[in-house]
Amino acid sequence: MLSSLSSALSLVAAVAATAPTEPTCEIRAFEERRRYGYKDAQGNVLIAPRYYKAHPCFSEGLAAIWHKDRWFYIDTSGEIVIDRPFL
Repeated sequence: MLSSLSSALSLVAAVAATAPTEPTCEIRAFEERRRYGYKDAQGNVLIAPRYYKAHPCFSEGLAAIWHKDRWFYIDTSGEIVIDRPFL
């Protein structure tokens, strides 16, 4: 019985160690008054909240945001750099 419990606990620990974790981001989305913006790792606001939806992290200097009824990509200054509709 004790051996089975020990084996089960070992399995749980192994699964927990390999479970996906929240991505680490240097620039992370945050929500304020039902709008999204972005902060750096120190909590400084880089882009004021103005988007209806936002991808949680920047990737290769870009983040997907929902604005004016469609998706765009913005750069780290908040400027729209890809202005083509996509799903």
